[in-house]
Amino acid sequence: MMPTSTLTQPNLKNQHQPHLMGPRPLMLHLAMQTSMQLSCWNALSGLNTGLMNWKLAPRLQKNQADLQQKLKNVDLADFKNALWLQILNRQKQFADGVNLYHQYPRHPRQEQGVPVWSEGAVRLLDYGLGGSDGAPVLVVPSLINKSYILDLNEQKSLMRFLAHQGLRPYLMDWGSPGDHEKNFNLTDYITGPLQHALDYVHKQTPKKTMIVGYCMGGVLALALTARNPDSTGSLALLATPWDFHSPVESGGLQPRQLLMAGGPMIECVLEHSGVLPIDIIQSMFTSLDPTMTEKKFRHFASMKQPSLKAQHFVEIEDWLNDGVDLARKVAHECLIGWYGENRTARLEWRIKGHAINPRDVKCKSLVVIPGDDHIVPPASALALHDGLLGSELWPLKSGHIGMIVGSNAGKSLFKPLADWLKKQA
Repeated sequence: MMPTSTLTQPNLKNQHQPHLMGPRPLMLHLAMQTSMQLSCWNALSGLNTGLMNWKLAPRLQKNQADLQQKLKNVDLADFKNALWLQILNRQKQFADGVNLYHQYPRHPRQEQGVPVWSEGAVRLLDYGLGGSDGAPVLVVPSLINKSYILDLNEQKSLMRFLAHQGLRPYLMDWGSPGDHEKNFNLTDYITGPLQHALDYVHKQTPKKTMIVGYCMGGVLALALTARNPDSTGSLALLATPWDFHSPVESGGLQPRQLLMAGGPMIECVLEHSGVLPIDIIQSMFTSLDPTMTEKKFRHFASMKQPSLKAQHFVEIEDWLNDGVDLARKVAHECLIGWYGENRTARLEWRIKGHAINPRDVKCKSLVVIPGDDHIVPPASALALHDGLLGSELWPLKSGHIGMIVGSNAGKSLFKPLADWLKKQA
């Protein structure tokens, strides 16, 4: 008998709302949690008979011996019943967490930045609370996720914090690829809207513009800075990948290994749809840690509701589920060129025929590396610090997203980063 789930069906009339589609892709997560839970049941018989081939996982052999010793005097029938109840309980907790997430009361997010420039789907948002005299900072997020993770709410906003520190921050808001961007590659984005946004900021003040890049946006920011030595004053890179073949400390699968396994399917999707859908991108991230979503939503089910903690969880999950499809050429360049062939670290990634080399960045630079990042392995980001001339290195005890919206983000990142930028202005 299969474990039953109490997950309710989303309202199909409202499926444009990201929270009703999350955690995305929902069917994958449901199938994955069921499969992992039932694998425990299947493993029990193998453990009891000694048929499990632990030679394939030598680091688990001691765990096996310890577990067999603990089960030595345990009634197997009672243990099987307890295991089955635990499987059912975890399935229910996960489903309860997803249902509570779908039903959680929400209020429209208040965008603080003022649109001052646009090109196609791309906008430039001015957070200039510091006034026209504040040193300009151009913040570049990833193309995959919406930019508002950098302005999640009044309390969790790197953009508003920088503005309140007297700087003049501008945020690149990539939007979703429309007719103007559907045939873009990375060169088109960097030499097109990103370059034009920098030109706009440069016209507003004689001061050099400081650049801050987050995640994939950091790679774009690096290329922009290298190409504009006369108008850029400093470069800060937050959780930015560079060496896509760096080892994973956990010993698990590397992103490039997962990409190689799914490469033919991705090529087929790109050929027929013209974009890489966000649900496929989310599936790839899920593969890096298949247990994370279950743990998150089981924990959410145990939270007091409503509460500030639960609201914070919902806001971040809504952002995660509100991702952006990647244009076909961009997806191919990132997945095949970066992850597959490691063209960045090999200095073979080119923009208009010119290889992008960190050593071409002549201004002051800073590399911030969260140590608990499972999306950008620390070794991948460390390669940038090694490649940049005289860059500062800041290790953080945080995760990829927690460094931006975690409870300690203000003290660990926002304030030190603002101080560093003001020092460079």
